Amino acid sequence: MNDINQGAWGDCYLLSAIDTFIRKGPQFISNMIKQNADGTMTVKLYEDRTTHAPITAMSKSFEAVYERVDPKLLQAGGVNTTFAGAAASGNVKEIWPQVVEQAYAQLNGGTQAIANGGFASIAMATMSGITGHERDGGNVNSNMISAPSLNFSMLQRLINYNCTIAFDTLSFGNLAPGLISNHGYAYNGCTVAGPNGADTTINLVNPWGPAYGGPTVVALKDVAQNFSMIEVGHASA
Repeated sequence: MNDINQGAWGDCYLLSAIDTFIRKGPQFISNMIKQNADGTMTVKLYEDRTTHAPITAMSKSFEAVYERVDPKLLQAGGVNTTFAGAAASGNVKEIWPQVVEQAYAQLNGGTQAIANGGFASIAMATMSGITGHERDGGNVNSNMISAPSLNFSMLQRLINYNCTIAFDTLSFGNLAPGLISNHGYAYNGCTVAGPNGADTTINLVNPWGPAYGGPTVVALKDVAQNFSMIEVGHASA
């Protein structure tokens, strides 16, 4: 899956969230985006049911909202340098990440509102209308888990509950090779090894796109030295 290709905006949190969802099955995105007769697309997202405003970390219930996006405005010159750059898929430019990104920007008040960082877990809830905390049966107390708290047992629980997972790197220190500081990565599976999973490794994907290599592999035991937060969601409502 090479469609994610972050552009100039600082919205790696959003694109890593989108990446985790598409890896759960392409039907999620196809169900989320509807083609209209006039060539525009309607994207189903969610807002806070109580405030009728974008979801925050304090939101408890959600309701669906629909954002209309004009794909023609995303393809000036064949490449969009403002939103997520369209990644090549054969000879076809896949624009669905841009469409979701544009809809998310519209819901949140414009590109500047999303372009300078944010939280993958909030983006996940905005796309699905449900939180990872709910789908984990409340075993994880928050949609944001402190990196030092992530052990093999917790990772297995998140996997078993089919949660979507994103990893946020630290903004300082000497990170493992292949990792960018203050950046969001999508979880893309793990390799279980060692007694009680002690030598498990985690595969992570950089939303900058395939030009920056394949998955970055990080040992579970090294997560605390490289990441600040693990963000959790769920790709079904």
